Amino acid sequence: METTNPATTAATGSTSTSSQVQTETEFLQLHGADHPGMVLREITTLSQGNMSVVDYYTKLRKLMQFLMGLGEIFDHVRNQLLVMDPIPSVNRAYSMVQSVEKQRQVHMEMTNSEENIAMQELIACVEDKRGQPPVQGDTKEMLLQELVKLMRGTTPVQVEPQQQVNFAQFDDFADTIQRFTSHSNTCLTAQSSCNNLWHRRLGHPSVSVQKHISVVPLVSISVSTENCTICPLAKQHRLPFPNSEIKTTQPFEMLHMDLWGPYHLSSLSGCHYFLSIVDDYSRGIWTFLLKHKSQVPCTLDKFFKLVHTQFQATVKVVRTDNGTEFINNQCHTLFTSLGILHQTSCSYTPQQNGVVERKHKQLLEMARALLFQSSLPKKFWENLSLTATYLINRLPTPLLNWKSPFEILYKKPPSYAQLKVFGCLCFASNVTPHKQKFDQRAYKCVFPVPDIDSPDESLPSTSPSIHISPSSSDTSTSVPPPLPVSPAPRRSLRTTSKPIWLSDYVCSCTETSITCSPDTYSLAHISFVAQISSVQEPKTYLQASFDPHWIKAMDQELQALETNGTWELTSLPPKKKTIGSRWVFKLKYNPDGSIERYKARLVAKGYNQIEGVDYFDSFSPVAKSVTVRVFLAIAVSKSWPLFQLDVNNAFLHGHLDEEVYMDPPAGYVKAQPGQVCKLRRSLYGLKQASRQWNLELTSRLLDFGFIQSPHDNCLFLKDSGDNFVALLVYVDDILLTGASEDNLTAVKEYLDRLFTIKDLGTAKYFLGLELTRSSHGLHVTQHKYLQDILLDASMTDAKPASTPFPPGLKLTLDGGSLLPSPDRYRRLVGRLLYLGFTRPDISFPVQQLSQFLQSPRTTHWDAALHILRYLRGSSSLGLFFSSRSSLQLSAFSDAAWASCLDSRRSITGFCIFLGSSIISWKTKKQATVSRSSAEAEYRSMASTVSELLWISYLLRDFQLSIQQPIPFWCDNKAALHITANPVFHERTKHLDIDCHLVRDQFKAGFISPTHIAGPHQPADLFTKAVPLPTFTRLLSKLGLGFQAPS
Repeated sequence: METTNPATTAATGSTSTSSQVQTETEFLQLHGADHPGMVLREITTLSQGNMSVVDYYTKLRKLMQFLMGLGEIFDHVRNQLLVMDPIPSVNRAYSMVQSVEKQRQVHMEMTNSEENIAMQELIACVEDKRGQPPVQGDTKEMLLQELVKLMRGTTPVQVEPQQQVNFAQFDDFADTIQRFTSHSNTCLTAQSSCNNLWHRRLGHPSVSVQKHISVVPLVSISVSTENCTICPLAKQHRLPFPNSEIKTTQPFEMLHMDLWGPYHLSSLSGCHYFLSIVDDYSRGIWTFLLKHKSQVPCTLDKFFKLVHTQFQATVKVVRTDNGTEFINNQCHTLFTSLGILHQTSCSYTPQQNGVVERKHKQLLEMARALLFQSSLPKKFWENLSLTATYLINRLPTPLLNWKSPFEILYKKPPSYAQLKVFGCLCFASNVTPHKQKFDQRAYKCVFPVPDIDSPDESLPSTSPSIHISPSSSDTSTSVPPPLPVSPAPRRSLRTTSKPIWLSDYVCSCTETSITCSPDTYSLAHISFVAQISSVQEPKTYLQASFDPHWIKAMDQELQALETNGTWELTSLPPKKKTIGSRWVFKLKYNPDGSIERYKARLVAKGYNQIEGVDYFDSFSPVAKSVTVRVFLAIAVSKSWPLFQLDVNNAFLHGHLDEEVYMDPPAGYVKAQPGQVCKLRRSLYGLKQASRQWNLELTSRLLDFGFIQSPHDNCLFLKDSGDNFVALLVYVDDILLTGASEDNLTAVKEYLDRLFTIKDLGTAKYFLGLELTRSSHGLHVTQHKYLQDILLDASMTDAKPASTPFPPGLKLTLDGGSLLPSPDRYRRLVGRLLYLGFTRPDISFPVQQLSQFLQSPRTTHWDAALHILRYLRGSSSLGLFFSSRSSLQLSAFSDAAWASCLDSRRSITGFCIFLGSSIISWKTKKQATVSRSSAEAEYRSMASTVSELLWISYLLRDFQLSIQQPIPFWCDNKAALHITANPVFHERTKHLDIDCHLVRDQFKAGFISPTHIAGPHQPADLFTKAVPLPTFTRLLSKLGLGFQAPS
């Protein structure tokens, strides 16, 4: 074959046929008669770093053996690997092929890959330079195949291109390769594939974006990004799931199943789960209530038997997720024995079990609608779910051509004749045998949904004497159990007492909780809460100066101070210093929640006073929190009226003995330059102000015939026969109660003559406590105060927690890193301490946080935020003082031995009840290390007895007789044995003498220690963090309320 080499012609200017033939002959003798060895000679001149030619081609041969085994769909990958420099390893090539294969499976519709741009540029360069006809695609493929054969070293295969290619073209092609690679170590693809380079520069844009970039300097950008391995890693999404193509032809051919739960509130029958079974053909749903997940296999066995007996059908396929309730030996044995095919969905792919998932959504939506409609508490979720199941089976659906699942299964349309509004009131006839003539003939009941299998319907009574017992079965069908309804508010005039045989038991610790729907709030209470939650109070004088209401309030305050002779203007004597002042603004509310007045109070900056110069004594008593709770509990139990009084400018009534000078307040224009205010009466903010006011009020009350309680100096009592009056003072806020309203009116008039008081009517808002009273009792919460705490901590939108403290969490001094700003932690703990006035459930967590105020750490802050998450989910929880509660004391004591990891000291915890109302509780670390749990429990009992003695003295001040011995419950038998027996041995001889107060009071008949099982010990809440089921059970024993009664 005669050929012409244009490159040689261009170099020499002439063509010599003989020399050309001689050159080709020598070349063929060296490299073989039928192969273009010139290409191989030029390729071997590429720079490959320190790698020898032998090693290079050995590595290349292995790569070619792998590439030639690939199919045609990987041509673009093969081309890319061929031009990479340095040559990739087989592992690298396999990785790239695997990545492309994964991408190809996701993008099935992508077009075939374009040819390698580098090869196009090389061939185009050769064609443009030599002026030869363009090389066709088949020719290029033939050339590449021939090159591969050469690299592999296999038997030569003759290339027969469709277009004749001479040696000059091969020589030119090789020269071009050398020209492109000899000046750089960069691989061929990186230099010529400008597509991918600009694709990476532009941040991996999509094809639709890249195709709109028409001009980039020096490069024409293609819109193909198929070779980019980064885009799938960064942008890939799952393809939408297609509709299921499986069509069943008869009922129960395929069942879809899923388990819902656990729900944090147990149902009336103690269940936390429900199992949903959906028939694929009829879309009928069956709901079974379960207490534990382990009941699923037994429930499925019963359901398969029901299907076989009632519908003469056989289940063929069951589709579930991969939950352990379905993937276990019991279910596997059941499915295998019945010949049922069990299909499971992939992990994190609920769409594959979409039929039952969508059914769950429909069921819960309807259950919520019934809940909001009926205003029932959430603990009735069992009845709501079963009722929703019943109704869904009777509603038409477009999937069944607007037929209902009931009609598909029973071949007849459902009847709606017996349906009523869920939760509506109805009357059931009294069918009790041997009725008396004047017995009631019907009971108020709640109308449930009729039974699917029975024409009858069970109507639960609203009478409190009829209790609804949970079903004895572990599972329930779709028939809702009876729904109890609260009785109508009504008080009997007859005095009730418990049977004599119950005197040996404590009957106030049943698992009850006072709950009520927000729909039952009275309009007055709703208005009150809305007012105190919406209006903002100014923080500075500048903010208040823009509001005419506050300007008027400041003028009234200044006028009252001048009228009362609080100060006189004078010059500052030598060697005397003044103290500053500031304005404090407060909104005062009426009992109905409307704003009574805008109050501005001038406060002296008493922190500038010097002890021994500006003041001497500053102590002033305030009412103890236990006294306030005892006061409220007795007033509610005896049905006494409860009034709230506020003394106008209370501190101004105290006489000031020291010489104190103050700068003129902001907004006071009567003071001349250089003049100061010499205080003649006490002013808010002074160190001694509260003391002077308390002395003045106490003397006036004693003059009126009151007696100051020796057990709380803020409690004043007046007993004149049946006209008992009790007055409780907390600085300038006063609570007043008693048996006779006439006597209470006389007290109000007397105080008004002396101090000018405001009668706020029935107590509604006292010391931040929201008091809501009804015929059932008094509900005390701190809802607004809690909302302020959550707002300050930016936790108003936090996810609620189920328990106040994570079970098993142990805080230590060195856990976590130090907080950069400990003041925020200290402020939060301080506010939580005051919130504990009505929240005994956070007593233990707050005590744990209080140990680390000196150097708080991140773990302590996280625990504090966990408490806030719990409080957000229970913001309306508070104390409830029942109007039918007895006035019998009872106590529970517990201890957590060596629970402090830093000091190994034990935790004391106790709670004391007055009837069914909790009035005192405590969580405190013991002062010494206990050598045993019995010693720790014995010390805790001593603290509880001390508190009981003080409360008993307080009750005697209210003219109440204390029934003794007082029931005293403890869960440690060793501590009870030490109490009842004068033992003295190695384990008890070191106990302090004050601990034996327990033994002395037991001998005196004051207490009656009794053992209580640990799971029923409510004092456990005050010594440790317990799991959710235990926490819920013990919390119900405290008698707290989740909602305020109307």
